[in-house]
Amino acid sequence: MVTYMPILKGREGEFRAFTHLPASLVWHILPIFEVVPTGNGPIKDAYRFGNQARESVPADLTIAVDVRHLSDPTEGVRRPLRDIADDLAAWGIPMLPVLQSSSSSWISTCTVSGRGQGTASRYSSSLAQCRRWVNSAAQPRPNVPAH
Repeated sequence: MVTYMPILKGREGEFRAFTHLPASLVWHILPIFEVVPTGNGPIKDAYRFGNQARESVPADLTIAVDVRHLSDPTEGVRRPLRDIADDLAAWGIPMLPVLQSSSSSWISTCTVSGRGQGTASRYSSSLAQCRRWVNSAAQPRPNVPAH
């Protein structure tokens, strides 16, 4: 059951902290990482973020990734969120993309389905309600086979 959803900048210090996360806490945390833009452009920022995650995120820790601060590339076919998702999947790191309503001023974060599948969404609502939603989504459903 997810009990803690910290929203963190995807910087070296935050990733380094997760290298010390005890295995017993992995299933209780869903970190939401914001990809931090630099002057290198969104594709290089996405690549840097993916490498930091690969080196730091414990096995089986699902992370949510928010790329809303990155600009959309003006050329080519590469896109930051897709590139990060592809890289993390190749390295076996479960990821939820963060979706944000452009019309809300977001207060908290929720996941819309179980661990390792679905999305994380930022909406204006109470954190307590989001936690109830996350925890209920992680519970087995009757008449639905487990994966």
